[in-house]
Amino acid sequence: MQERSTVQTGSINYNKIKDKAFNKVRVDTLIRGVQKGMSLSDACDLAQLDKRKVLDWMAEYDDFGILMKWAQAVYKETLYEAINDKMMKNSNTAIKMLTELKKAEREGEDDGSNTNDELFDVLNSLD
Repeated sequence: MQERSTVQTGSINYNKIKDKAFNKVRVDTLIRGVQKGMSLSDACDLAQLDKRKVLDWMAEYDDFGILMKWAQAVYKETLYEAINDKMMKNSNTAIKMLTELKKAEREGEDDGSNTNDELFDVLNSLD
């Protein structure tokens, strides 16, 4: 499995985007936030980026859009690993967690947000 502490920002051509806000430090902060489960709005705030600009960049620059989707997928993988671990101990816990996950995904569809870290608290409290 790939090392999760490494953010794969090397594939981005920073010279393509003529915006001073788009730099390695801010993009790294944004990607790490999304990868940890922050909503897009919260990750943008943390990285001091305008969410509308980030959405525009995702649509306009394929490499950046792919990186953002990768970060969201890494977080979901972490969630599903936690669910699988819990399922080995108690299948009812896994079912409840999946229900909460799907509910949070439906609620977050409009803003492109990740499921937040509160789901991990739910997961741990269901045993």
